[in-house]
Amino acid sequence: MFQRSNEALECAFAIDPDFVSAASALVTNRTESGELAKDYTDAVELVRRRPAKRHAHFALSYVLRYAGMAEEAAQECETALSLDRGDNQFRSCAMVFEQLGQTDKALPFAALDSGSQWTTVRSGHSAARWQDKRSDGKGKRVEGARRQRFPYILSRMCRSQGLR
Repeated sequence: MFQRSNEALECAFAIDPDFVSAASALVTNRTESGELAKDYTDAVELVRRRPAKRHAHFALSYVLRYAGMAEEAAQECETALSLDRGDNQFRSCAMVFEQLGQTDKALPFAALDSGSQWTTVRSGHSAARWQDKRSDGKGKRVEGARRQRFPYILSRMCRSQGLR
């Protein structure tokens, strides 16, 4: 799936081993393919060599999230954000904080890419999932809002991509 991208990133990294953005993108691409053990080792080494680089911490957070280590991933996301408060690539860190039930921390990450289709879909999903003010009038939470909203968002996203 990412073969051509990975080849280009490997070439860029071979030319310049300090090209952290290329190394980070390669780690996240391979993580998507399930190469967690190698990617964890590479991401830890990247952070060790370049601790002041935001993309190094983001790459490690990405691998940790896929490995199910949400708390550790959250720490790396916060470190990445502290190094650059405007990088929209960090938007996916919102999912880490959602998993931890910390929507107050998820929203600033999603806001990094506000207006994008990804953020619109995630925001709708998050709002439906974490909305705690909805009730049936008797203090019980209504779960139907989530079940009704998510198919709508998904169908809207598919239509915008020309899918049915």
